Amino acid sequence: MKKNNNIFIIIMALAALFSFYFVKKRIEIEKAYKNFDIVADYNEFKTLGYLYGDSDEFLQKIVDAGANVIALSESTINSLEEDPEINIKTKIDNGYLYVSGDKDIIEFVKEGLKSLKDNRSVEYTKDGSLKIETLPKDLVKFRDKGIDIFGYPAGSRGEPHSYIEYIGLGFYKTYLENIPANAKILLRPMVNNFYQDQKFVIDRYFKAYDELYKNKSVEERVNYLTFAGGEAFMETEDGIVGKFVDELNKRNLGIAVIESSTQRGSLKLLGQEPIVNREDVRKLRMFTTWDYIQREFDYGIPGHQNGEEISNVYFRAISERNIASIMLKPFVKDDRAITDVAAYENVVKMTVDRMEKIGFSHGTAVPMNEWSPRSFMKLPAAFGVSAAAVIFLGILFNISFILKIILFILGIMPAILFFGLGKMTGFGASLYNLGAIIILPTLATCYVLKNYNNYRNRKNIDTNKISDAQIFIKGMIILLVSVIITMVGALYEVSFLASTRDMLELIIFRGVKISQIMPILLSLVVFLYYIGVSRDKVEERLDIHEVGKFLNMNVKFWHAMMGVVALGVLALLLLRGGNTNVKVPGAELRFRNFLENTLPVRPRTKAIFLGYPAVVLLIYLAYKKRGRFLEIFLTILIAIGQADIVNTFSHIRTPILVSFQRIAIEYIVCIPVAILFVLIYKFALKGYDRFAN
Repeated sequence: MKKNNNIFIIIMALAALFSFYFVKKRIEIEKAYKNFDIVADYNEFKTLGYLYGDSDEFLQKIVDAGANVIALSESTINSLEEDPEINIKTKIDNGYLYVSGDKDIIEFVKEGLKSLKDNRSVEYTKDGSLKIETLPKDLVKFRDKGIDIFGYPAGSRGEPHSYIEYIGLGFYKTYLENIPANAKILLRPMVNNFYQDQKFVIDRYFKAYDELYKNKSVEERVNYLTFAGGEAFMETEDGIVGKFVDELNKRNLGIAVIESSTQRGSLKLLGQEPIVNREDVRKLRMFTTWDYIQREFDYGIPGHQNGEEISNVYFRAISERNIASIMLKPFVKDDRAITDVAAYENVVKMTVDRMEKIGFSHGTAVPMNEWSPRSFMKLPAAFGVSAAAVIFLGILFNISFILKIILFILGIMPAILFFGLGKMTGFGASLYNLGAIIILPTLATCYVLKNYNNYRNRKNIDTNKISDAQIFIKGMIILLVSVIITMVGALYEVSFLASTRDMLELIIFRGVKISQIMPILLSLVVFLYYIGVSRDKVEERLDIHEVGKFLNMNVKFWHAMMGVVALGVLALLLLRGGNTNVKVPGAELRFRNFLENTLPVRPRTKAIFLGYPAVVLLIYLAYKKRGRFLEIFLTILIAIGQADIVNTFSHIRTPILVSFQRIAIEYIVCIPVAILFVLIYKFALKGYDRFAN
């Protein structure tokens, strides 16, 4: 890089050094967030216990197996009716909902209905049943569709129900008493803002919590709640959310947000987002065993037939996605729920043992400490991004130093607005972060191709006197420097996406796909600058005429084949780059787990098999002055590898030390793969030369 870039390089370096403040802060927060618990839902495992033969005994064994927390949701008339051990029946007749059953149940229902907003009559009948006034808005129907003899729809009908049967009534005392004594209890509030008085529900919940945990230490309590149903509390004119938060903070309680089934963000509950986005609300992440995971108890491949893969899923959730609570669900095999307690004990034990080996504690999950740095602290990183952009433009267009200064000033002006004045800070962070994770990987690609040109153009290199080992070491050094350049962008990324909400993925950075594609597209521009099309001499310039040459080239069959391979690699990169619930092929799964169980952190395959070895092979080709046809494909692979580095840090939910470890391990693991790349090329070249002669 030219001398007049020095000032911009210094700005980038200082900004990167300042970013270590954010690194240090994240390490401190994540170090304190290393407790986890395993939660079993009372109703689900009690129901499973009926298949086992004794629901209470089964629940006790599940707790003894390691599920140290039992979750209990507020009961509803419907949930009570589904319990075979409870005598309760309902019917709707002439505008009233009648609830009959044992006296204690009827009293519990009547007390629970005090949460209703409407002033409707709720009274006893002569036989001790409840007679509840229903309104037209309460009507619920489960319709059965009728068909005629030809199979065409002929109408539908269904028994009427009342929505009152599905609202939370509070926590049934008998259920609380049935929960094993050695388990902590997670009380889950259920609210329906349309039907219920929110203040009443809040007061009822905290009264139940205080009663449950009176005379118990913080260590003996569950220090968070998570909502049952599809709603949280909604803000009102009298500030009901503020009152709810005050009650949470009086008891030092947090809120658990449940990760979505795509492992991206969290489940959306009506009213929850404004609550958890408050800085005075403590929060943590919870993982629930989704139905597709429940069916993975027997994965159908050796070594993965007794819940090993479910344990792997739990391990990755806690160690790599800031999950602090695992919601256990009944496992399924051959479309039947598993009632063998040993199956659950095996999965829990494997998970706990692996987590404790890496410094986590199985006990009480603790909400993450709140952190939201002042916006002006992101200014240095924004200055660094602007400096990097100026350097990149200077490389491509050979602009003067004065113009670079002007462009730099133009680049930092929006940053001063976003971060200095605090205007549209979120948008500004996303914008500059996107710049960081596109420009820095591209600069790393520039560095590699610059070195490629230098070695290819040297006339004084005697390839007979320099060994393959020396060339390989040189390639690894260039790879290391390129990784460091890209890591500067990763450090800026850590600065821009710095808060508890980012770490718990309450805020999702939406530019991940763009940050994967743009370095690849820009690598083609970089290729045209450093190498060009059919360029005999080593010149570093952009020539628009070469684009025309490229488009008018005669395409040979092997060109087309390599193009198809390149497109296939790119498609695979994009399709497998996200998180889905698609079942992973058995061979790939076994290889992933081998890496995960062998190494401290599993490296990304795109880096170790594509991006990193491509750098070494390209430098090898430069020394040997052969393989020109591979230049563009290796350039694309190099860009993929560099983009993968910043993509690793785009997952802010992943503990930052894990991300640093992953990059270091990828560099080490790629060494044998890079050797293999070179050997394959050498053998192929020998075969080609023999055929040509």
